[in-house]
Amino acid sequence: MDEDARRSRRRRLRRFSVFVGAPFLGLASVLVAIAWGAAPGRWWPVAGFLLLWALAGAYTWVAGIALRRRMTRLRQAPVPRGVRLATPLWIKVDRLLTMLGLAAVLGTVVAALGFPGIAVGVLLVLGGFLVVAGVAGNFSITGIQALTFEEGGVRFHLRAWAYFVPWTAIGDIRCIGPDHFEMVQVAIADLDAAGVAVSPDTPESREAARSRFSQGHVLFEPWTAGLDGGTLARAFADGKAGTPSEVN
Repeated sequence: MDEDARRSRRRRLRRFSVFVGAPFLGLASVLVAIAWGAAPGRWWPVAGFLLLWALAGAYTWVAGIALRRRMTRLRQAPVPRGVRLATPLWIKVDRLLTMLGLAAVLGTVVAALGFPGIAVGVLLVLGGFLVVAGVAGNFSITGIQALTFEEGGVRFHLRAWAYFVPWTAIGDIRCIGPDHFEMVQVAIADLDAAGVAVSPDTPESREAARSRFSQGHVLFEPWTAGLDGGTLARAFADGKAGTPSEVN
């Protein structure tokens, strides 16, 4: 086993210990304490937060295994052209539960200190924020909900409109971050000179496109369009280079 594989295994074991093993062990301990006569009004909220922590951790642990397998499979296959590629629901749920799991960790600590009301308030505020973020941006930092790689360029699908950017407008492609959480930065040429097509073609949508690409690049978070960072970068590089790809 090489050093990278050992580090990856240690990282997975630490993640399992913190997000799965610890909350289940803590939940069992709290339930035993309640059964032995510990004040239920004090400890049931703690048990509730531990249960949320444990369930969220178990899901993200299993999802992490599925994501690693998906990454291996994607990197051995061509990215299809002409197909609208969106992030699968189970990956979106993984993002949601990752954030809720972190809130549950904080809620557990606060509730155990004797402030369950504050812990519930924090969870409700975060939950409301996540619901609004999910409705508005589909849990995407950029708001991009899907990508379609075509022979002439790439189409960015957002909630209300889509932008078609020709390959000639695509600049440098750069991967940022570790392999398991790799973001991709793609440079975009000036819209007015690049021949970007907007649908529907209205002044509002064109202004939105100009604002979207005003910094000259787009930063994609991991698993945008259901692709890991390395595969996403390869899809852009192959399209820019004119490399033939699978067409579905």
